[in-house]
Amino acid sequence: IFTGIVVILVLLLGGYGYQWRKTSRNEQGWKVYFEGNKTAEPERWEKLKKVSSDYSSLMVGQFAATQIADHYFDEAKKQSEKDAGVIAPSANLATEWYSKALSSSALIAPNERGLLLINRAGSYEMAQNWDAAMADYTESAKIGFEGKALALLGQARVYELKKENTKAIETYEKVSAD
Repeated sequence: IFTGIVVILVLLLGGYGYQWRKTSRNEQGWKVYFEGNKTAEPERWEKLKKVSSDYSSLMVGQFAATQIADHYFDEAKKQSEKDAGVIAPSANLATEWYSKALSSSALIAPNERGLLLINRAGSYEMAQNWDAAMADYTESAKIGFEGKALALLGQARVYELKKENTKAIETYEKVSAD
């Protein structure tokens, strides 16, 4: 009986200790994240990269990776608007950071995964990597979340870019039917 009580106490204390460490690490991560967001560019992005790296298994790490990816996506979009037809280097950086956010074990909802896939597909489009964009749009559409129509529209747009107009029309019709 005594041994059983000791084992139960050790398990309880171990569980409590683990939970306390995880909670304090999470709080520290959010603190560093918010402090990093208060700094000016380009230092902000370096601080957020460190948050993403140091807290990659926590939601704060995924948030930081997504914010960095969104920043590079916006830069690529601006670059693409200036020089149409030229692949913006930031598009590849956006893809890299969306991939990091997608690899996070902190993703909990299908909506998060679906939207990140759509965003990464958009960065693949700007990098003119049509097959990778199509793969992400297709995976996102299969998740079955509120953003499915966005994923299907992305698929149709990529079909157009690949000059596969019949498939593009079929996909647009699928969006309007849903």
